[in-house]
Amino acid sequence: MKNSFRFDALANKTFFTEPDKNDVFFGMLARVKNSASATPISTLQELTVALHHERYYVAHNMVMYKGKTAVFMGEMVEVACADLVEFLQGSMEGGDLRDFLVAPADSGYPDHVITVGEDGSYLYR
Repeated sequence: MKNSFRFDALANKTFFTEPDKNDVFFGMLARVKNSASATPISTLQELTVALHHERYYVAHNMVMYKGKTAVFMGEMVEVACADLVEFLQGSMEGGDLRDFLVAPADSGYPDHVITVGEDGSYLYR
C-alpha cells in the first residue's frame, strides 16, 4: 500500500519520524478503540470547539497487517490548532477530506482523539 498524500496543504507542520510516530499513532488508535464515549461532530464549528489545545498530532488512519502485526502506513505531523482548522476547512470545501486521527500534542496516552473523515467526525474520550 503506497501513500502518496503528504499534507502539502497543511501549513507549518513538523513531520514525525520512526519510531515515535508508530507509538503515538497506536496510542491514538487505542484511545478510539477503548473509548468510553463517542460524540458525533457535525460541523466545522463543532470541530473547532473540540480543538482547545495549542498543538495537535494529525495522522492518516492507514494500517496494514503483516501477518498478525499491525503496521502504521500513513504520515503523521504536528501542527498548531489554527493551521489544522484552516487545513480541515480547505479539505472539506475542496472535497479532499481524508481519514485522520487528531490528538493533542501532549506526551503520553491521549485523553481524547478526534476522527475526521468523509463519513463523519467523532470525538472519543
